[in-house]
Amino acid sequence: MADKRQPAIRLMATTDVKRCIELFRARDFPGFKDAPDGLYRLRVDRSWHCAGERYTFISLADVWAVLGFGQLPAIGPEPDLPKGSRVRVPSNIVDGVGPIQYTQTFTASAPFRLDASRWHVRCVGFDLPVPVEDLERI
Repeated sequence: MADKRQPAIRLMATTDVKRCIELFRARDFPGFKDAPDGLYRLRVDRSWHCAGERYTFISLADVWAVLGFGQLPAIGPEPDLPKGSRVRVPSNIVDGVGPIQYTQTFTASAPFRLDASRWHVRCVGFDLPVPVEDLERI
C-alpha cells in the first residue's frame, strides 16, 4: 500500500550524487496525533531513518546532526527591538582600519532570522539587513 502522507519539508541535495531528504511531521503517524510540533520522521532516498523503534521522531537539530553536518548553531531568543526603535549602526567598517563611525537611524522592521544563527533588522537608509549584535540602541 502506498504511503499517502506528504512530507512537511523536502530537500534535493546534489554533490557527487543526488539525494532526496524528506521530513514528515510526527503527528501524521498513527498513535502520535498529539505529538508536539518540531518532531519529524526522516526519510533519505526513500529509506526511513530508524533508531531501533518502529517510528523514530527527531528534532530539526537532530536531523542536521544525523545528516552529518554537526550541531546547529545556538539561536538566542528574539531581541526586544520593535520596528521604529532608534539605533546606531556602524557605517564605515573597512577591514578594521580607522575609527568606527556610526549612523543614527530607526529600525524599519521587527527582528528576523536571515540565516540559522543571527537575528537581523532592516534599518532606514541601509539597503541590506543589519545584524542585531552590530546595533547600539539609543
